[in-house]
Amino acid sequence: MSRKRLSRIGANSAVAILVGGKPVWKQSDRILTIARQYAAPAAATLLAQPEASADGQSIEWYSANPGTAIRLTELAPAEQAAVGELLRTRIEQLRALAAHPALASQKDLPALLHDATEYPGPDFVYVIGRDPVLTMWGHRSSQLVTPVARPFLWTRLLWPAALAALLLALWFGWQPLSGLITHECPSDGSRVFFWTTCATPPATAVGPDPALLQQLLDEQARAERDRAAFDALIKTYQEKLLACAPASVPAPVVPALPEPAPAPEVVPVPPAPPAVQEAPTVPKVVPPTPPPVPPQRATEAPAPPPAPSQQVAEAPAPAPSTAVSPPPPFEEQKCEEVLPTRKAWEAPQVYFVVDASGSMAEDAGGSTRLDAAKSSIRYMAQHLPGDVVTGLISFTNCDSIVNGGSMSRDALIRATDALQPERGTALARSIERAGNTMSRTRKAIMVVATDGEDTCQGDPCAAAQAAMANNPNLTINVVDVGGSRVAQCIANAGHGRAFRADSADEIVKSMQQAAQETLVPKKCVTEP
Repeated sequence: MSRKRLSRIGANSAVAILVGGKPVWKQSDRILTIARQYAAPAAATLLAQPEASADGQSIEWYSANPGTAIRLTELAPAEQAAVGELLRTRIEQLRALAAHPALASQKDLPALLHDATEYPGPDFVYVIGRDPVLTMWGHRSSQLVTPVARPFLWTRLLWPAALAALLLALWFGWQPLSGLITHECPSDGSRVFFWTTCATPPATAVGPDPALLQQLLDEQARAERDRAAFDALIKTYQEKLLACAPASVPAPVVPALPEPAPAPEVVPVPPAPPAVQEAPTVPKVVPPTPPPVPPQRATEAPAPPPAPSQQVAEAPAPAPSTAVSPPPPFEEQKCEEVLPTRKAWEAPQVYFVVDASGSMAEDAGGSTRLDAAKSSIRYMAQHLPGDVVTGLISFTNCDSIVNGGSMSRDALIRATDALQPERGTALARSIERAGNTMSRTRKAIMVVATDGEDTCQGDPCAAAQAAMANNPNLTINVVDVGGSRVAQCIANAGHGRAFRADSADEIVKSMQQAAQETLVPKKCVTEP
């Protein structure tokens, strides 16, 4: 399992907590094993893996969570509040493991888990994806209360006199001399003999500032209110869109259906019998006329009839020729009902997220993987319905993501032809870009064509889940070119399908199926 180093912190930066005479963080193997076996998967990744340096002066902290690590204090206040709430939940889940029946025999486990989830402060909390990760756990802040030093007493220089004064005070009970042999402790105001040391006040642990904590809770509540208000505005907007759409009246379309009935009457079948009847009439006229001219006319008379018969035979010829022409790759579906032209806001959208990394230059049997994907996009740009909104997102490396947004068909073809294989696979960021670009009010399909895992420390499955949460009308279909393990995960998160394609022909067919999935309705729409 690959892991990343989060930080390298000096061992003296905080005070290590001891349980059983041993620092808690040095018992990490036992604690992390218990968390992985009995805690929820998300809670099991809360504690980073510590490793002491060779000289013992510092501790390195590692995590196997996929994604980019960001310090909690670098997030916006609203995001910090959300992560803080999640952090408290994960800490409670780990501490609750002490009550697990299988761990009842480990008597020191409650104290061990409680102290393991102690940490010096928010500067030692990291966020990977959306999950908090603790470093320097099992430590407390080193900012302890400094003990008050005992003041210097000049009476120590006069100990013989002080001893005599003590004897006099004890013998005579003389109160004025008590000030010479005692001193006041600044901690509690009590008086003790000068040779006695004042008790050191216990160090008090500094808790969170109540004012700052209340401010954090207020910010969190405000964020929840803003989110609820935003959701209400979106709902109102969608209701107004539906209210503005005029009701379609399919009645005028119905009378157009009987019009094809006269078409069969055009078939020129009846003229053939008259031509046959003329043939017997001609020989009746031939016997009375001896000249040879009538026979020539008789031979000329039957000659014209074949011409129209040939013309009649040639007329239906174009029909079979069109039927024999090869069908387009898109599978045609019969209309159950003809509907009027849909409005502009009702037209669906199709966005292509194309992997242009170096591995897409590999041969796929006749052409490269990328050329097969480009060929399919060019064909779909020419054959998708004219009102379908199209767009292209391509990624060549971690720092180069081309977000073309919605574009015309000619622009889509030009952008597709310009794709060249390079390096890197920023799959998660490309899905995120496409999801943010697509409209939330239309039916949308995202076609992801890739042959590998994300190599830029992103989480494609989490990106697909975020895109679906942001756009409920979205479907994500994946064309798995190289047998990637993450393809099915993305498709499941996007409520779509994963198409396996090992050759150039399969890539073309799969991309067309992915674009057509849930896009072509059973009820047809007339052209505008």
